[in-house]
Amino acid sequence: MIPTIIKQMIFLIKSRKYKKLNIIFYNSLMFHPIKKKPEVGIGIGIFVVEPKEAKILLGKRKEELFGLPGGWLEKFEEFEEAASRELFEETGLKLDVKRFKHIITLNCLFLEDDYHSLSVVMYTEITDDERDDIYNKEPSKCRGWFWDTIEKCRENHDRLFYPLRTMLDVLPELKDVKYLKKMTEKSVI
Repeated sequence: MIPTIIKQMIFLIKSRKYKKLNIIFYNSLMFHPIKKKPEVGIGIGIFVVEPKEAKILLGKRKEELFGLPGGWLEKFEEFEEAASRELFEETGLKLDVKRFKHIITLNCLFLEDDYHSLSVVMYTEITDDERDDIYNKEPSKCRGWFWDTIEKCRENHDRLFYPLRTMLDVLPELKDVKYLKKMTEKSVI
């Protein structure tokens, strides 16, 4: 005797109706149709700080917006792992995951551009030798990397990539890299 749940599965597969439904199988052995959820990405942005000059690494993106190095969190990846991977993929700089500290997580909503992400903002400092190792590994996505101050970012607010713009909006007291370092000491993640 075939259990009813298996009969339902076989019927759905044979009738190809399963293509029309998003179905998940629960431990309770019941099928439940689910509605397609809107996609919200989980992004990683990295403040790479050059402490001697008190500057941060910025890239000019293909959209003509300026942003931090970063990308998207992959399944089962820790924030620090994602930060290390993304920094290497974009700049060629390979740093140990222990060198990345969480600053803040932001809900970035820009409805007019249909953009929504959760942005995990990380912090790391580099040495002079490491600074010399940075190069543009993704010229199709980024026109180049350069160093600038947070004050200069504020002056060019409308030309910043959404997560960096959001961070400056929610933290008006953020004026320099010293404040970023203090934030890593307060982070609870």
